[in-house]
Amino acid sequence: MVVIGASFTVYSLATTANYKRLRIEIFEKSIDIEAEKINKIITENEKDDFIEKLLSIKPTRNSSVLLYSPDKNYVVSDGTFTKENIPWDINSDSFIYKNQKYRHFIYYLDNGWLLSVQIPENEMFTQVTRQNIIFSTIMEISFGLLLVLVFLLISRFINAPIKKLTKGVSQIALGNLDMKIDIDSKDEIGQLAKTFNKMTSDLKKSIDENVHEREEKKRINTELSIAREIQLSFLKKNVMEFNQRNEFEIFADMNAAKEVGGDIYDFFLIDNDNLAVFIADVSGKGIPASLFMVRTKTLINNISYDKSPKEVLEAVNKSLSVNNDACIFVTAIFGVYNIKTGKFTFVNAGHNPPLLKKKDGLFEYINTKPQLVLAVMNDTKYNEEEIILGKGDTLYFYTDGVTEAMNAEKELFGEDRLKEALNKYRSSYPNDLIYCIKGEVDNFTKGAEQSDDIAMLSLRINDDNQTEKQISVDAETKQLNRVLNFITCESKKLKFNDEIQNKIEMAAEEIFTNIANYAYNNEGGKVKISVSIADGIKITFEDTGSPFNPTEHPAPDLDKPIKDREIGGLGLFMVKKLMDSVEYTRENDRNILIIRKK
Repeated sequence: MVVIGASFTVYSLATTANYKRLRIEIFEKSIDIEAEKINKIITENEKDDFIEKLLSIKPTRNSSVLLYSPDKNYVVSDGTFTKENIPWDINSDSFIYKNQKYRHFIYYLDNGWLLSVQIPENEMFTQVTRQNIIFSTIMEISFGLLLVLVFLLISRFINAPIKKLTKGVSQIALGNLDMKIDIDSKDEIGQLAKTFNKMTSDLKKSIDENVHEREEKKRINTELSIAREIQLSFLKKNVMEFNQRNEFEIFADMNAAKEVGGDIYDFFLIDNDNLAVFIADVSGKGIPASLFMVRTKTLINNISYDKSPKEVLEAVNKSLSVNNDACIFVTAIFGVYNIKTGKFTFVNAGHNPPLLKKKDGLFEYINTKPQLVLAVMNDTKYNEEEIILGKGDTLYFYTDGVTEAMNAEKELFGEDRLKEALNKYRSSYPNDLIYCIKGEVDNFTKGAEQSDDIAMLSLRINDDNQTEKQISVDAETKQLNRVLNFITCESKKLKFNDEIQNKIEMAAEEIFTNIANYAYNNEGGKVKISVSIADGIKITFEDTGSPFNPTEHPAPDLDKPIKDREIGGLGLFMVKKLMDSVEYTRENDRNILIIRKK
């Protein structure tokens, strides 16, 4: 076998050296030729049949197959040609014929004949190209089918579960926590669905628990709020009734660190000549302390009417010590003020020392010896102490929530600051004094959480010739609450109805606000407010600011549209309508404005 080029093969079909037949294959076409007949083709008139055989193996449409004998100068093809009639070099590998390049393949047979095949170069690989195209098409179709298959598989095993997962998550996002994502696959999506189902279940459980917790907390807060109201009802006194007496003035207040607290105060008349005063601090905070507080206060009230301060605390201590498994204790001061003699007899059971201000003096701590606290030992004996209170003297009692109030820097308010604050407001009456001290504590802590209950009580012995009360404040709007608190406390002693009470407060607010905003032109100054309740209520405002007579200010024309009215004057006009009279004088460079109401 001899191979010429890539697709030109001549096979010897004989098994001997002088083979009888040849098989010629050109690409996929072939013929069998009896070699011994080749020399006889012309003479035996078999040319046409042989040519037809040769043409049948043309590899391409425009190729040609020649068989000729160089020695006889004879060519067998689709006609008979001489060698000179062939328009190319028979021995060349390629040639150009009619502007077409050909590739030339030759093979010499054993009998001397030459087999020649001429194929246009552009047609040589037509079949290969066609096969490649067919192969490529098959591959593309196969790839497309594979993609479709992959898409279907992805849609079934990935996209569909993802869509189901997305739909389920959307329902969960809308708040449907009963939604269950039904994906049973064991792949990542199935695991994710199971995770979401567990998350939803846990979330629903958590929300249910949270709702239950909030409801329970709301219930507890409601109960604590009721408990607070009950506790405050124990502490609140009708101060106005007590302060109807001319001999003294008393006021107290308590602010619990939690909803309910353990600080106690109380004051009551044992008889017409003796006033009992009590302040205490139960250890701890919250409900346990408040329950123990109620018990302590109840014992004080029940025992005090026929016993001395010493006997009262000894009896209370004995009762509190029984069944005190929680080991709660109470610090307390209990005293009795004799209105006729001015003697104040008291017992200090481990409590903070009170402060006393003599009429024209300063507040000083009373040198008292604290004794054992209540509810520790049931047989404790206590000693009494005595001081004399004169006209104009003021007593101030407090719990440690005042001195131990802490700011953000963990600094305590302390006894020194308390004493300094009391002396700052030493001319104030009990109600105003307690209001101011609470303000000083709040300013010191600067919004820090209250760490302990705060209770305060102040007792002032009135002068016989006292006709009015007064306070002096900075001309600043932030002092408005203090001013209204002072005026309201005095006006309520006259038992005005709500309508008149509101008119008094509105008029006072308007006047003080005007002084604070305009009297000193932002340079600062003082305002003195005096209140007398001898014949109705008389409120006097004094300042050293710019002269201003509000009674001469023209009343606004209420018939004009608002845009056409002059600015100002409406507030003063309102004051004149609210009060019975408005009077103004200018004395010693002072504005003096007096308003009255009966």
